[in-house]
Amino acid sequence: MDRPYEAVAVANWFLDRARQTETTMTQMKLHKLIYFAHGWALGFTQKPLISEEIEAWDYGPVVPSVYHKFKHHGADPITELAEDVVFPSGRMEIGYPSVPAEDEQATQLLDLVWDVYGSLTAARLSYLTHLENTPWSLTRREFGNTRGVGIRNEEIKDYFVHRLRESETPGAER
Repeated sequence: MDRPYEAVAVANWFLDRARQTETTMTQMKLHKLIYFAHGWALGFTQKPLISEEIEAWDYGPVVPSVYHKFKHHGADPITELAEDVVFPSGRMEIGYPSVPAEDEQATQLLDLVWDVYGSLTAARLSYLTHLENTPWSLTRREFGNTRGVGIRNEEIKDYFVHRLRESETPGAER
């Protein structure tokens, strides 16, 4: 991965893929896909995919900047990409944060995450983040229902590295 990206750039990647495959994308599903992509990036490369902290909210991992971009949708499907104001050549324009196709490592990882998790429902993805000893559950156990508590990248990395090791062990449960 060239660098960590803004979470909205990764969100736009998933929203674009959902549009291409005619898949419904809600806030809950989008946040969980970003979380899994970030987690697997940490697990595979030891580098973060996103530059922002993921927080442990009631329904699982959430990136606050993505939540605020799309909160007007509530639980309804998200129908547009996140926009941002950019100033190319000194002129103000509307831009769409994105993960560049040239970053093959990032786009291959996002493809993999989409292939594995993209067809799952938001509820199923939330269930997976709530399992015992996941970074979300450990953070909630430590801090309770306190809003705004971040899930440490080190904890996310350790979890996904452990998942990688399990998958390499013959007969390991997945």
